[in-house]
Amino acid sequence: MRPYNKRRWHDLRSPVPFSDSADMGDDELLRRSFLDFEVNESRTEAKVLLRDRSTLHFCHRPGERWATAETESQPSDDATAAAQVLGTIAMFRLNSRHLEIEFRDGSRWELPLR
Repeated sequence: MRPYNKRRWHDLRSPVPFSDSADMGDDELLRRSFLDFEVNESRTEAKVLLRDRSTLHFCHRPGERWATAETESQPSDDATAAAQVLGTIAMFRLNSRHLEIEFRDGSRWELPLR
């Protein structure tokens, strides 16, 4: 298991090729696929746009927590980066400070929202 490693916003935007994907941790797949994000005003929903134009959609409000993989507002098929990342997520938290994702392999990814 790899140690917890907080990622800063500037680390997420660096372009990295998709090669050697078999050797990377679950957080690396998301980091390498990350393109942009949007979050609603109340910070209860966020969309993370990935390089293949698929989207991870997160919702976290009292009594409701879910995440989906989408392509152009439709459910995503298994071949998209969003579907691959979604399959590796163990838990996530979305609040006014950040979107934090913990993966099944124990790695983590954080997107500061301030």
